[in-house]
Amino acid sequence: MITRSKLVEQLRDFQIRSQHKWPALTIFSPKPFLSTWRDVAVAIFLALIFIVLLVSSYVTLYLRHYWISVVFVCLGILLPAATSLMHTWQPVARIGLLSSAGRFSLLSMGVMHACRRSAYAEH
Repeated sequence: MITRSKLVEQLRDFQIRSQHKWPALTIFSPKPFLSTWRDVAVAIFLALIFIVLLVSSYVTLYLRHYWISVVFVCLGILLPAATSLMHTWQPVARIGLLSSAGRFSLLSMGVMHACRRSAYAEH
């Protein structure tokens, strides 16, 4: 039999396992929490792109190509900024999807009622 204490223990174990262990990678993750290995892989990929941009800006500075270095620095600044903007836009997009799904379900219910009315009217 499942008791409340067992459920509390399972919930505590799940919360411990689901905590993200890479707080530095959340800067580069498009999601606010690293819950799956795919999220971690995307964050690592974006962090590597950031490092490549940083090193290439240093190399272009060394070779005295200042404008190219400015472009690399701007891209390096925009990469974490864009991922943090994704954090804020995801809930808004989900709300939009939910409202459009709700409208669709209302439409389908209306169509269903109209079909029922026409079926009753024939008999």
